Amino acid sequence: MSLSISSSKTWTTIETPPRSVAADTDMDAKQRWFREELGLCFDPFALLDAGTDPYLPQYLVGQRVMEQLCGDWPSFLFAPPGGGKTAFRVWLTRACRTRRDGRRILPVVLTLPQPEETQAPLPWERYIEATSHAIAASLLLDLAYQTSSSLTPQSFPYPQLRPSRFFDLSEDECSLVRSVLERDLPVPLDCLLDQIADEGSLAPWGRTFDPPSLGLPNEPSAESLQAFCEAMRRVVSAPFSQLPERGEKTIQALRDILGYSAVYLLVDEPGARIQDPEAVVCLLKPLWAKAITWGRQSVFVKYFLPEDVRPKIPAEMLTEPTKCVVIQWEPATLAQVVQERLRIASQGAFYSLTAISTPDVNEDIEFQLTCVLQPPTPREMLRLLQRVFFAHLQGVGPYGRLQQEDYAEALAWYPGR
Repeated sequence: MSLSISSSKTWTTIETPPRSVAADTDMDAKQRWFREELGLCFDPFALLDAGTDPYLPQYLVGQRVMEQLCGDWPSFLFAPPGGGKTAFRVWLTRACRTRRDGRRILPVVLTLPQPEETQAPLPWERYIEATSHAIAASLLLDLAYQTSSSLTPQSFPYPQLRPSRFFDLSEDECSLVRSVLERDLPVPLDCLLDQIADEGSLAPWGRTFDPPSLGLPNEPSAESLQAFCEAMRRVVSAPFSQLPERGEKTIQALRDILGYSAVYLLVDEPGARIQDPEAVVCLLKPLWAKAITWGRQSVFVKYFLPEDVRPKIPAEMLTEPTKCVVIQWEPATLAQVVQERLRIASQGAFYSLTAISTPDVNEDIEFQLTCVLQPPTPREMLRLLQRVFFAHLQGVGPYGRLQQEDYAEALAWYPGR
């Protein structure tokens, strides 16, 4: 079993910004070394913050734990800093967008408003505003990505293109959807459509809202995206006075029009700028008050929280039907984190550090590294591997394979050794 699911173990952690280990070496030379000598298209250990890693969806591991999260119920996932909260949130987002269980579910990545004073309660209007922004952003991506359920390329006026779900809507429905996007997106709709059409990809959306959410399988072609953007721009907006109110009524209207079985509000790292667990709980309380009402409307909140917040959450919030998961990483799974990253960066050529190391390096080097991690998390593994490459660059330069001395120096350097 790759991941343990438990409610007993706690972590003593201090939330600090991710620390990188970098060598003062010429970046072009380093990139050539990775590409020409090590056979890696990119450095798979460079980014400690999962939220900024565009390759994250391709090398996620430990997905079995997500079965506790992917369903029509509220859920909590707890992990220490760098323990995979964002990675698993990305997995759930992709599972919804690719219709993993055959249903249409709109995943909404919700960034909560941040109070100026951590213990000061915020008015509910601030939550509605944040939710409306997030729903509009998710809706735009979903419309651009999802394929029409009624049209085929042969019946579509442009048979070479993949028709979007947007083309399934009536004229009035298109007007309402466009107006909701105009009203609720935190950026001008037409400006974002122009960027998507010009680049012929969903990358502008990702840069604006959520980089790890991209890299979806079978993304639409540039021509299909241009057709979608052109169709969206041609729509005449409905008067704002005719739109449903922000929040619950807008969600219900979109569910009726687009046939979503459920909406998942994904709350990732709500206390990113708040150190006090009790202040994080204070920030979340207004959402908990809506849990029963939202559940009746098939809206379910999924929380991805630091482990030290769990003891502060009222017990009744963690009982059935709510699912509660605590991530505990085991050495075998952390070794798999390294192997998957190498597999993607080498385009499937290899998946072990021994492939880029001299023959004197032990075959189980990944496992040896996992045994010293404090705490045992993917981020700590990345920090240690960054030090391995740092040691090689400082001692040898951007040449040759990793050596036993590089690993020994990194292990001697690692905190707690």
